[in-house]
Amino acid sequence: IRKGFAMEKVKCNEFKKIEEKLYNYNRLKAEINYLNLEIKSIENLYIGCKGIEYREKTGTSYNINSSVENEIFMKEKNIEQIKRKIRGKEILIEKIDNAILLLNEDEMELVKYRYFKNNTWNYVANRIGFSVIGCKQMRVSILNKIKDLLN
Repeated sequence: IRKGFAMEKVKCNEFKKIEEKLYNYNRLKAEINYLNLEIKSIENLYIGCKGIEYREKTGTSYNINSSVENEIFMKEKNIEQIKRKIRGKEILIEKIDNAILLLNEDEMELVKYRYFKNNTWNYVANRIGFSVIGCKQMRVSILNKIKDLLN
């Protein structure tokens, strides 16, 4: 009995992680849009050249980079970090889209209404023409089908 309980707990945790990814599908898309806007915002920010100051420097400096070069470097570094975040989110969306290809039409509808649109089980059942219990059983079948592709 203990082993069966442990297996059910592992399965439950695994299902929760998969469901979390499905529930976050639309949020991922919104985050990608936000990050793309953030890139545009960074590209628009540019302090640019500063005036030259004509006074004697007192110490030796080995700094060969100008403030403009440093600014461009930091801007490009920030943009590259954001692009890596975007790509990670895009890959997760692609994995979800790929996993859903394994599902039949009713299962796809359940995923769409329950996870992507975050509706109640009663609403989902009415939309796809199954009982609530039938939808919950279908949910287990769906999660078993796609779990290997979303881990």
